[in-house]
Amino acid sequence: TTNSYCDKAWLEPPSQTELLNITIKILFDRRTNLKSIQLGCNVNQGGLCVRDPSTAQGWINALVDFFRVVEFPVLGYSPPVVLTEMHFLLNHCAVELSPSSVHPARGALCLGKVKVTCSLLDTTQDA
Repeated sequence: TTNSYCDKAWLEPPSQTELLNITIKILFDRRTNLKSIQLGCNVNQGGLCVRDPSTAQGWINALVDFFRVVEFPVLGYSPPVVLTEMHFLLNHCAVELSPSSVHPARGALCLGKVKVTCSLLDTTQDA
């Protein structure tokens, strides 16, 4: 859904109307035993409201657990090296901080266009 902060921060809405676009590509090269995972995520006019900042660590841990890949040991099998590339594009998004302990004070961070890219190479045996 759209958020009121972005409606006030930018006069024109973004040209793209979908809230979320995700693309995932997974390739495995048997010669080099390399698994390549590419994730692309585009968020338009998204909003995140944080009511209790002390619980933020919980949903961050849940997100990390979602992306964790565990290969259980199998006799005679060597797990591949995993290369993960993640690309995030945030367009006209906002983060609102409104803890109940300081009500009615609140703050908001509006993001016009943010691109975040990271590459992770896991060479451990429990990848």
